[in-house]
Amino acid sequence: MAPVRRLQDDEDTSRDPGLELELLEFPAAVVCATCGAGDCPGCHDERVTGHSGVVVFVPWERAGGVFARFWATTRASTDGADAFFFGLPDGPVGAALSYALVAEVAAVGSSLAVCFAAGAALVWALFPAWAALLASETATRLACARVFVVMVTSFTWLLVSVHALHGWLLDRAASRAGAARATTRALRFGLYASGWDVMTSPLGALVTLVTAGPRAALGLTEHAIRTPGRATSAMLRGLYRLDGDAAARARGHAMRVTMVASVALVVVALGVSALALRA
Repeated sequence: MAPVRRLQDDEDTSRDPGLELELLEFPAAVVCATCGAGDCPGCHDERVTGHSGVVVFVPWERAGGVFARFWATTRASTDGADAFFFGLPDGPVGAALSYALVAEVAAVGSSLAVCFAAGAALVWALFPAWAALLASETATRLACARVFVVMVTSFTWLLVSVHALHGWLLDRAASRAGAARATTRALRFGLYASGWDVMTSPLGALVTLVTAGPRAALGLTEHAIRTPGRATSAMLRGLYRLDGDAAARARGHAMRVTMVASVALVVVALGVSALALRA
């Protein structure tokens, strides 16, 4: 490496033989994150940066295996919620929607599977003869499968709609507080927030148990309680520069309207499921 500083002729370096070398050279201050070289010509991992070389912030929007990208995004939206939603950039709503659909199918499907299994076990324990008779009938099995599919579909779209509505309402509330509208990014926030549902579902608990151990799995209830508030506050600070009372008012208004809409949509989803059982 070329010298960047030379000693003046009148400086005395005889007292420290290593001083001249220290002043003449120093290692590169910036190195490549991929190869570690200070003189790297610009190599990169296209799974993270894409062909353009620009880092893709959201793991779901990178190249690579579906499960790896999905779980990395889920972890980012929960364990790293503050940093993830504070820095969530603008981008395609379609990518966020596809993640939300996969996330809610996983969350709803695993939750309903556990509920159906628990219900079947209870019926079998209390009324074994009747349960055996029902299980032997093809029509009963088909009806149960039809209801399961309809419930997964209807509740998936319900939750995706609720998350998108929450993001849109936050954008409206922030604009009333004087911030500039950013509807696309707010919708992306709402849709990527579906990761909260995955992490607190039976599937999330199972994956966490396998990958991080029992202590991490037992701590998942914290995400259900604290993560939504943390993530929303981080998004309001990062996107709208709202904090304090203004952020609290925006967050409270969006949550109240979202909860009312959620109750109405749950009634609709249960009605659709009942119709599927009668069909």
